[in-house]
Amino acid sequence: GGFSTLGIDPGPRAILAIGAGTRLTGEVAGSAVRISSAYGEISLQVDTLAALSGRNGDAAKSARVFLRDGQILSGEVDAPGLAFAQSGGSRIELDVSSLDRLVFADSEKDQDWASGTIAMLETHRGDRLKISEEKGTTIEAVTPWGSLAISPSNLIWLGPPSNGASGYEAEMTNGTRCIVFLPSEELVFQHPELGGIQLKSSDLRSVFTPRIRDRNRWSNAVGIQASINLDGAQTVVGDIGNTTLPLIAGGNLIETSFSAIRHMRRVAKSSVSPGGIPEDVSGFEIERWDGGILTGFSPVDALSVEVFGEKWSIPLRDIVEIDMPSPDLTPETLATIRSLVQQLGSEEWKIREDATRELGAFGYLAWPVLKRELQSSIDPEISHRLEQILSLLN
Repeated sequence: GGFSTLGIDPGPRAILAIGAGTRLTGEVAGSAVRISSAYGEISLQVDTLAALSGRNGDAAKSARVFLRDGQILSGEVDAPGLAFAQSGGSRIELDVSSLDRLVFADSEKDQDWASGTIAMLETHRGDRLKISEEKGTTIEAVTPWGSLAISPSNLIWLGPPSNGASGYEAEMTNGTRCIVFLPSEELVFQHPELGGIQLKSSDLRSVFTPRIRDRNRWSNAVGIQASINLDGAQTVVGDIGNTTLPLIAGGNLIETSFSAIRHMRRVAKSSVSPGGIPEDVSGFEIERWDGGILTGFSPVDALSVEVFGEKWSIPLRDIVEIDMPSPDLTPETLATIRSLVQQLGSEEWKIREDATRELGAFGYLAWPVLKRELQSSIDPEISHRLEQILSLLN
């Protein structure tokens, strides 16, 4: 629904498109346009526009204005005095009601959409609007496990789930990525020119922040908080409130402190009920930081997890695996590990080798971080060396 739908790449001169076969180059004349959109009225100088899509003779169609800062607005457009002067030809007066497409020439005023904004929202009708203020811009969402207050400060991206499920997929700055639902019928956002705009929840398609360009570095809680992988390829990162996890192994009830757990993964579901265990209880294998391994069934129904200040209750049956934070992993140590991971991709062989050796020396303490870095790496050399280190740790 963005600029690419026009089918025209901007160049050094403006382009007037008429149908599939006519393209005229020239200059655009005019001073201002006024847009009456679903969010209010706004006047814009012509030099802030990147393109204009008219109604092309269709009275039921809305005109669309594409701004140089990445925004898109649709509605009734009034553009008095708008004209197109052909290169070496005549002047054409433009009427938005009959206009097909007009793409303006490249300009120094072209802006990166992320400049001067904290987020951009997109509607199902194709509009894109800047969010200018944190205050008053909070999306109250719910998950299957608890509530989540989404704001531009803790969000990377919110949009349609990649698996086609209902609701939205939310990717958060702490590494949490899960399905959320918006119970409120109306949302309020702050726009730099339109002020507070109201939007029906059903009209919202996505919200994305500038962090989406470098999303991996924003998983700032991975390695410091528990990373819980759930059914449906969802991940929750937070602090587990349970102090211990009881496990029935070989008929014995064994309590294990969560601080002693390195990794925990689901291995089976109970098909019978030995010792009175319900049939839907999941079996888990626990790897401890001291090297010990436990396998059995837990009578616990759910884990209490704090995510962005909210208490969530996550059923054990939904959990695929958990990576617990290293007990001695400080933020400074985490920064060192991530720096060494980047050095694995250095052009110098010695730097790559030294970084590999130093990461291996961290042992199990680095395991949760290295595993997450491997999942997000797009550098073949870094991925190869991380696989080597993790295989040695395993």
